[in-house]
Amino acid sequence: MGGIIGLGDAEFRLPLLIGVFGSAALSAVILNKAMSLVVVKVARHARPSAP
Repeated sequence: MGGIIGLGDAEFRLPLLIGVFGSAALSAVILNKAMSLVVVKVARHARPSAP
């Protein structure tokens, strides 16, 4: 289900947050989860509901 609503990038964001942006591991995980939650909320409102 995660791939359907656009969460496929979550495993790519974490290494970028830690490696490129130099975030600590715990804060990167928290930020990654927050971004995923935003993606879920936007996807739920952007897609029409099933009948």
